[in-house]
Amino acid sequence: LPLWLGPAYGAAPSPESTQAELRQVRGRIDSIRKAINEDVQRRDAVTVQLKDTELGIQTAQQKLSATRTERQAVESRLRELRAEQAATERQVEEEREALAGELKVAYLNGRDERLKLLLNQKDPAMLGRMLAYYGYFGQARAERINAIRDHVAHLELLAAHGRYAEMWAL
Repeated sequence: LPLWLGPAYGAAPSPESTQAELRQVRGRIDSIRKAINEDVQRRDAVTVQLKDTELGIQTAQQKLSATRTERQAVESRLRELRAEQAATERQVEEEREALAGELKVAYLNGRDERLKLLLNQKDPAMLGRMLAYYGYFGQARAERINAIRDHVAHLELLAAHGRYAEMWAL
């Protein structure tokens, strides 16, 4: 009989049975304590893993945010470079058209413009002014040619930066 039923039925429990029950109860208490300790250890291990995972997620989110910000900056710079490239291409085209017009006029006037002026002019002052004008026109043409070269070099630089920015944005 269990210890708690003994006095109710009028039988006194024996000391051996009481000791046996006490050992059983202590054994169950020990096994429950062990199970609780194991559960606490597992809970602590899972808590540590959870914290590590949360820190990893937070770090990944911060990196993702930084990467998105950098990508937006690169895309913005790429748009700026494309706009600058388009403006420079328009400038080059305008410069080429102006130079083409000047070259056409020079071609229509024929070769040896200065010699023709010298032979056709009676007034030396007018000849001097005309030669100065032709000098200015020649200098302007040379400046236009140099400007076109500079713009083309700038376009090449913009294209290189654009390719780099596109690669980085990917």
